[in-house]
Amino acid sequence: MTANPQTAIPGEGRGCWRERIVPVTLSLIVILAGVLRFYGLAWGAPYFHFHIDEHFVFVGADRLRISMRAAAMSGKFFMYGPVPMHMLNAVVWVYESVRAPLVLTGFQDQVTYMVMGRAISATMGTATVFVLYFIGKRVSGRIGGLLGAALMAASVVHIAESHSFRVDLTMLFFVTVAWLFALRVAEHGRWPSGRSIRPHSSSVWSHSHIFLRHAVPKPGRTCGGGSPGPRVA
Repeated sequence: MTANPQTAIPGEGRGCWRERIVPVTLSLIVILAGVLRFYGLAWGAPYFHFHIDEHFVFVGADRLRISMRAAAMSGKFFMYGPVPMHMLNAVVWVYESVRAPLVLTGFQDQVTYMVMGRAISATMGTATVFVLYFIGKRVSGRIGGLLGAALMAASVVHIAESHSFRVDLTMLFFVTVAWLFALRVAEHGRWPSGRSIRPHSSSVWSHSHIFLRHAVPKPGRTCGGGSPGPRVA
């Protein structure tokens, strides 16, 4: 009797199952986050806002479409970061290139305009859930990443903020991305491009790098094997 060369290695099937279940679970979490954040974006439009700041951000974006001077003449314009406003104007430009120009004195176009702005916040909120998984994965492994993403996906405050066109969700997304890169720098002591962090470059950055290096635990054992790194008590 000859040995079967295709004999399965014990535990191999379980390892493949673990490798597949993580991306599937993450996909379901992100889909759930998107559904919860995109549902009901047209509520109250165009007369009611989820937050009072939403009105001023919309007005700032509309004035930026006219000119920078028109926006600067508004005393409320400089209270909010302009990045979401520019993003909305870019979406409006694409929309008007495909369809007719928006007439913001009309009811339906006002609703469309508000939904576009709120959709930006919903997109940023959903993307934050996705990025949060990788932060959790670096700190405490895949299970920790999935748990963190799931908790953020079901967070009532985050869901509510994602329905309002304000600067908060966009800022939170970029802060989350920055934190992910900060963890990578803390683990490897270098920029993603490979450039090393030198103490004389910036004393503030050097001290924050040292703090992150010792305060952030390394990821533990994953389903691919390997010994867990040391953890801070």
